[in-house]
Amino acid sequence: MTAGSNDKDGIPGRVSPVLSGLTIGSLILNPAFAPGVTNYTATTANNTNKVRAVPADDNALILVSINGEAVPNESSVAWNNGENVLIVSVAVDGGGHTDYTVTVTKE
Repeated sequence: MTAGSNDKDGIPGRVSPVLSGLTIGSLILNPAFAPGVTNYTATTANNTNKVRAVPADDNALILVSINGEAVPNESSVAWNNGENVLIVSVAVDGGGHTDYTVTVTKE
């Protein structure tokens, strides 16, 4: 199965709860984004960056939080000095969810 396919666990019509894209402003994710990779790091000197999470399934629910505080997808988030934990949760009808975690260090 490939990310974003219309099969989950070989069942036609079920979609995996994955992202097809994740950007945080112009920050470089390490490792580079891939739908099956769920843990990333990034470094910034910026006070804010816009988070954009794109689900593989248009009907998926996306929840974004920074340091435990919910924020809207495609909004700018403010960074604290030091480490910040950004979590993007993807959920689809029929069950299943995936959490993507990005640890952003503001220098």
